[in-house]
Amino acid sequence: MTLAIDIGNSRVKCGIFQGKNLEEFRVFDIGEEVLFFDWITEIKFDKSILASVRKNTDPFLLKIQSVIQPVRFDGLSKLPINLSYLSPETLGQDRIAALCGAYFLHPENNILVVNAGSCITIDLLEANGTFLGGNIAPGMKMRWKAMHEFTGRLPLVEFAEVGDQILGNDTTSALRLGVLKGILHEIRGYFTELHSKYSFLKCVMTGGDAPQLIRHSKMEIIEEPYLVLHGLNQILIANEKTF
Repeated sequence: MTLAIDIGNSRVKCGIFQGKNLEEFRVFDIGEEVLFFDWITEIKFDKSILASVRKNTDPFLLKIQSVIQPVRFDGLSKLPINLSYLSPETLGQDRIAALCGAYFLHPENNILVVNAGSCITIDLLEANGTFLGGNIAPGMKMRWKAMHEFTGRLPLVEFAEVGDQILGNDTTSALRLGVLKGILHEIRGYFTELHSKYSFLKCVMTGGDAPQLIRHSKMEIIEEPYLVLHGLNQILIANEKTF
């Protein structure tokens, strides 16, 4: 049994795998560290692997490493995909794992991998498993917070359902729609431009904001909520004799 842990800025996602199959999924929010450690002391697993977007000095991260000593990896480790990236050592673990998960779940397809969290990463993975590169942009909450903090009068808003509305009819709806529609147009723009060069292109999305974005999208997007966890498991499988 394998334990895969994906530590984000606001949530911790965990998956227990038997071989390539995800048997159990758990998610813990910020402030639920005690519940997390209670849970991992109760479950049984043979090995573990961890990806984190937090600093290496983060107390929660340090405690996990002390308690279960999970495998850590980077862009220089042995991977089930190829990284055509000028600085693989700086590539985020979550991005690497998401790409590995996409390659496992959608083989033989060119894939636009979108991870919609605190930041939005948009990465291109060729059908042969080669990562060509990608871009990083602010996520929904970051954009709303920036508009509030860097202006004198704009309020801080959060996500709320907007139905089929395209343009805002007050300041709050204008802020909500400006961010939501802006991100969706970004994704569609990337997909359209890349689709002209890469046939059989699929758009796969994961991350905390994925459900809201997909619900309001007019293009076909495949939601994969466990993408990073599947990728972490695949990295362990690819390194069974190394780690």
